[in-house]
Amino acid sequence: MDYLSYIFSRQPEDIDLPILIDADQPRRTISWRQYASAVKRIAVGLRALGLEQHEAVGLLSPNDPYYYVLADGVIAAGGTFAGIAPSAKEAELVNYIQAGSKSMGIDESRVILFDPPGRESEKRQPSLSSLLDSDESVWQNPCEGGDPTKMVAMRQYTSGTTGGTKAVDICHDILIERVKRLDDADLSPLQNDKGALHYIAMFGVGGGMTHAKAVLGKLPAYFTSASDAAQILDLVQLFGITLIQLAVPMMEGFIAAIHAGVRSQDTLGSLQSVLVGGAASRKEGVEDFAALLPRHAILRTGYGSTEGASIATTPADMVWTPGYVGLLTDDVEIKGFLDPGNGQLAVTGRFKEIFKVKSQHVSPVEVEDELRKHVLIADAAVTSVTSRRDDGDDECMAYVVRRAAGDKSDLTAQDVVDFVASRLAPHKAPTGGVVFCDRILRNDTGKVMRRRLRELQEGPGSARYLSLSAEKEK
Repeated sequence: MDYLSYIFSRQPEDIDLPILIDADQPRRTISWRQYASAVKRIAVGLRALGLEQHEAVGLLSPNDPYYYVLADGVIAAGGTFAGIAPSAKEAELVNYIQAGSKSMGIDESRVILFDPPGRESEKRQPSLSSLLDSDESVWQNPCEGGDPTKMVAMRQYTSGTTGGTKAVDICHDILIERVKRLDDADLSPLQNDKGALHYIAMFGVGGGMTHAKAVLGKLPAYFTSASDAAQILDLVQLFGITLIQLAVPMMEGFIAAIHAGVRSQDTLGSLQSVLVGGAASRKEGVEDFAALLPRHAILRTGYGSTEGASIATTPADMVWTPGYVGLLTDDVEIKGFLDPGNGQLAVTGRFKEIFKVKSQHVSPVEVEDELRKHVLIADAAVTSVTSRRDDGDDECMAYVVRRAAGDKSDLTAQDVVDFVASRLAPHKAPTGGVVFCDRILRNDTGKVMRRRLRELQEGPGSARYLSLSAEKEK
């Protein structure tokens, strides 16, 4: 079965209730009836523009309820949808195109303005609004009867945190299996669930799953382009949101906003389930956040990839143990790496990020976790630099954001080195250098963009090639 046939065969009981809502402009809503009609009209319009079977259509846009309506319209036309990170600049956009295409160059006539209902524009043709003027009655599913294991429905891109952007093709059968997981008990809506709020950039797997949960009639989805913690908290309270997925920086932002009195703890009162992921979490941060949530709320984490989607998750009846990302999902097998005591998966870092110092492995995530425990450090990222001995070895290097409170000169580069050396093995201390900066570069889900750390401007007190204090070398 192809993906759209699967989705269209599972319409909800009431097809006129809003299922996709713009949290920034609440009057912009889409019912299932409107969704299905729009998908078919977009497909007809794209075919009329000359879209061929298996050709890709990319979308560069902030979050919008029509984001995956367009995606499903592309699939309904026999094409492949490719969502692009909205933060991508010109050079990065070239990388996206190169990663997913054998040829460069797009004729201007094939550039479509994304102007969904409520945000129409008169600037150019063709546009999404012009596609929506098509006659849905002439739509025929070009994927029906095709091999779902060979037809590519979506082209998704890796995060690019450790190298160039890479394209991953998702065929119809894989996409169907992904949305079927939404029937699992741990992913099904809880009793009295009212709606999910999605603020993370929609081009990733999470945005597609939030959309699918809505069009399958499981839980209405609210989409926002807001990125400020206080704004997100306001939306949670305004719409009585019961489910939200947070990147780690947003969880930390919630904590900071509430502790500083910028927003009340009551803004979290409607939440029933919170999933935190995308990057490593501080144990203290998890504990602080859990204390702010309502007693009935479930705080969970998980781990996945662009290629495999959900790999592990914390079951609803299990307390999240910081340092672990939960139990493997039913259709995933991993040999090794599971804690024999609790059966959970622990992720210590990406293999390609690990480097060697004095022939011993260093995981950047482990060092970062320790650095964030320092009372004067707000954030940190770790990478490697060529050893001062230039003998083919590396040394650890840290990028550090000092906390705003107090005199920033109170924390020196040597203090950072000695702090790590007092808590971890000496070779893990950032003797290669400590760079004080205003922020850590992260992608839309909170992952450190290690390959771009060197772009950061060095602040006062930064230093290269430091030494361990004598007592730390022992």
